[in-house]
Amino acid sequence: MGSKSAADVFDTVNIIAVPVLFVAAIAILWVWRKFRDWNMKRRGTIPIEVREVRHTEEEEADLAHKLTVEFSKYLVEDSPKPHLAQPPGEAGVSGLAADTHAPPETVQGVFSRWMFHRAAQKPAHSVQLEILPSDQTCALSAQVMEMPRNRIEAVGFFEGSCWRDVIADVGSFCLQEIRRSPLNARHTPRWERWSADLRGYRCYRDALEKAGENDNEAAIKILLEAESREASNVHLRLLRAQLVESLGRREEAASIYRLCSQIWSQNIEARYRGIAARINAEADSTEVLEEIKEVKKLLSRRSILGKWMKSHYPGKKHLGEAHYWLSWERTWNRRNGDVIALRQNKRRIFLTAVKVMELGVKSRVGDVDLSKDMSSLLKGRPGWMARYNAACIYATKMGGQNGEVLDSYIVAALDSLSRVLRDPRAEFNPEWALVDPDLQQLKATPEGSAWLKSYFGDPERVP
Repeated sequence: MGSKSAADVFDTVNIIAVPVLFVAAIAILWVWRKFRDWNMKRRGTIPIEVREVRHTEEEEADLAHKLTVEFSKYLVEDSPKPHLAQPPGEAGVSGLAADTHAPPETVQGVFSRWMFHRAAQKPAHSVQLEILPSDQTCALSAQVMEMPRNRIEAVGFFEGSCWRDVIADVGSFCLQEIRRSPLNARHTPRWERWSADLRGYRCYRDALEKAGENDNEAAIKILLEAESREASNVHLRLLRAQLVESLGRREEAASIYRLCSQIWSQNIEARYRGIAARINAEADSTEVLEEIKEVKKLLSRRSILGKWMKSHYPGKKHLGEAHYWLSWERTWNRRNGDVIALRQNKRRIFLTAVKVMELGVKSRVGDVDLSKDMSSLLKGRPGWMARYNAACIYATKMGGQNGEVLDSYIVAALDSLSRVLRDPRAEFNPEWALVDPDLQQLKATPEGSAWLKSYFGDPERVP
């Protein structure tokens, strides 16, 4: 009798518990999905879904696929690199549609279709292109939608005599509209925003292409036109100053950086580059040290926390600037998702780099034990910026040195430079080490020339 009662109780519990657990599991999955979507919007990492280009004629099928590949390539080459995703059921770069991988009547097919349905519910910007008839040789329409609500954000029509130019216009239009959309605009600081002028963004992309071809003079001219259309975007001026500095016009670059710091004094990158340019232009050491002191204060944890809190004040709330200040304390890069380093963040990387620059300026005006003070600054994980600054300082101090001091400077410079060039987290173009004027004295030594040739492989690339 007792065992029968226990069995009845067990059955009753199962009848009640199983549905409750099932409902609880569904509720947990729903909450997790909502949290994932909220976190994607909060971090500004909403992907871009590139759909296969639509066409009406059968003979346009190959052309449509090629245009899809070229359009995706144009988006990927943007800076910062966007997050691209393949829509569920769409053809990828290989041309094979995802929904043909498994028959729908099989278990794998049912599971894959369920996955496609789940993927279609994620927040994304969906881009749909279509080949249209026109008087011109090439014509495309573009439609940008916010998913999963299927809300149309922007529509455009572009035509021309060359598919390359049309793809560039369409890509610039889509990227600009996506960056200006409410989901992304609120995560963008004021000094990085774009206006509705399509020509400004297109000039920026053309300048990046020219700079990639090492035609810096042409890139600078194009950037001047972009700046005339995007006066408040400091990113364009920083890029132009960087190109001007690469041509050896350091005083002109320093004036551009100074203008950027005056317009947007909150932008730490602009002020840091301005200090580096003024040091290279051999500006007054006292003024440079005062500016370094201000930047060090700006990089303090108290200052960053205070500015982050001010960006949440009622009437002054700006999530873009809040994300900007919070990014200085994160241990991962929001733009590409890479982990910076254990117990390291962008604030510490920049702060150590600024301290190294301060030591270099002090060594010009006073008697400083460079090797001892530099080794104390480079302990632990100082970051690639500090190490590269140290390599440049050691290289510039080689003039007039001989004997053991010169050998120690060469060894220290090569050690710092090798750590930078082999650091996978370094946001540094290795080609700059070949043309950087600060490293000329290092390259003039037999040890430095041999090391650079061994690293870059081609002896003719090393001047």
